[in-house]
Amino acid sequence: METNDLKIFNEVAQLKSTIKAAEKLNYVQSTVSKRMVRLENQLGRKLFHRTNRGMALTEDGERFLDYTTRILATVSEMEEAFCLDKRQVRVGGTQAITQNYLQGYIFDESLSIFTKPTADLVQKLKAGMIDFILVNKKINDQKLKEVQRIKEKLVWTQAKRNNTELLENKILISREKDCPYRNATLEILKKQNQIEASVIEIDTLDIMVTMLETNNASAILPKKLVDSNEKLQVLPNQVQKQGIIYVYTTQEMPLNKGFKLL
Repeated sequence: METNDLKIFNEVAQLKSTIKAAEKLNYVQSTVSKRMVRLENQLGRKLFHRTNRGMALTEDGERFLDYTTRILATVSEMEEAFCLDKRQVRVGGTQAITQNYLQGYIFDESLSIFTKPTADLVQKLKAGMIDFILVNKKINDQKLKEVQRIKEKLVWTQAKRNNTELLENKILISREKDCPYRNATLEILKKQNQIEASVIEIDTLDIMVTMLETNNASAILPKKLVDSNEKLQVLPNQVQKQGIIYVYTTQEMPLNKGFKLL
């Protein structure tokens, strides 16, 4: 059982919502939900009643909240008493990048992960609120410097249970105009004179993946994401345009402070 799990539990309990807790803690909502399920499995107790109106504590959840509140208070007191260095490397990514590449770092206590749209990440980086950002577009700004570049393979995908031809499906794209997966999709549809195809704009990656899993729908997404989802398949239709992930920091960032995405 990890201290971060207790912190997440406390936020979900107070806010009665995994979505609100994820926003406050700068996590992906699906990660918060998975950590709460894992915590319940470790304890062998159900901590929440899950309803359409949100998350409500069970009797065991109320008892556990009392323990976690005291534990977290003790941890905070210990850190203050021994002057422990709380300085973390703050890393920001978009929804897709966080889900595909940063989830493994979320519970590394030397790092703090933020999930925001690209424009917000750039703003926070320049304001000194984040140390590194991972984005899908090249940023031309003299105050920033590129420290790493990673190629990202993009593929067409749909549910394994979905046998419908690609262009007979609903085509899902992100509502974010700068999203490279959206732009690659629209570019292909235009080249194939299929711009009139039934395209649906989606607000979040989690919703898009759920819609792919449960409907006759297709989308262009990173192969890494598709390979990690047992309900999705890679389609044979080729995506010529591939993605690039750029890692940026500020020009003033000390040389002894770094973050490298493997």
